[in-house]
Amino acid sequence: MSLAEKLEATRAASAGRIPPERAAIMHRATEDLRKAGIMDRIVKAGASAPAFELANHDGRRVSSADLNAAGPIVVSFFRGSWSPYSRHELDALQTIYADIIRLGASLVVISPELPERTADMAAKQSLTFPIVWDQKCEVADAFGLAFTLPDDLKAVYLGFGNDLAARNGDPRKSAIDMIDWI
Repeated sequence: MSLAEKLEATRAASAGRIPPERAAIMHRATEDLRKAGIMDRIVKAGASAPAFELANHDGRRVSSADLNAAGPIVVSFFRGSWSPYSRHELDALQTIYADIIRLGASLVVISPELPERTADMAAKQSLTFPIVWDQKCEVADAFGLAFTLPDDLKAVYLGFGNDLAARNGDPRKSAIDMIDWI
């Protein structure tokens, strides 16, 4: 099944199980982000990327300078193991990871989620690329992707059992997942 098919199946399943009042909050928050100009702030593909150095789950530092010295970098932002859309994206990246390497590039996935959570998920999904922790979404912010969650959206996520403050170690921000909402 392709990534597009997995995403569509997840959307359809979500539409059937998410109460309309919660879905309305989620869609309004997305529209508010658009109206606030988030799409204009995002670093575009091919543009110079902000420099970063982050740790993966075992404390090994991963820096954009080191990766860039070896060739181009594919950077993906991952909201967290709680997001089925994000997990599907990681599966798709794993499928093409060997091709990325063969083409002389490297892949790094950046997440606000605590390293022990992403490490568990990465093991379950047999991921072989680095997932690094963007504590407080500082790198996501530099890429124009971080936003502060409105209180009603935090409540929606809590209602789904997703305490993002506990998962991320920061109660305020989330890194946006481009294929999830926008």
